[in-house]
Amino acid sequence: MKLSSFDQHKTSILEEIKEIDDKKNGLNDEITRLQNKIFQEDSRLQKVDIDIENMQERIYEEYEMTYNDCLPFKDQDENFDIKETMVKISRIKGQITSLGYVNINAIEEYKTEGSSFEEINAQIQDLKNA
Repeated sequence: MKLSSFDQHKTSILEEIKEIDDKKNGLNDEITRLQNKIFQEDSRLQKVDIDIENMQERIYEEYEMTYNDCLPFKDQDENFDIKETMVKISRIKGQITSLGYVNINAIEEYKTEGSSFEEINAQIQDLKNA
């Protein structure tokens, strides 16, 4: 009798161990699934951060403004149409391009030419007066 009760007790303990082991495996699977989800969400977050950084760089390159500089314009117009605005931007960029090359040294050249003109003009006046 004792032997059979021990066998039953052993069998019940083995069943409990199996149930606990099944629960443990289920929890391990859940942990693995959640870790994968965390990894995927971290990857998505990194992509969003990179996209934001790229957008800020683009804003600076195209408009020489920081994100904070642009904030006052954010809620200016409730009827803002991005497509219409992009068309306007393209048209204005085309007009700027059609202006052609900009001589960066023009101001300095103007000053030099202006001073030469003033000197020559003064000489002409001296000759007329003489």
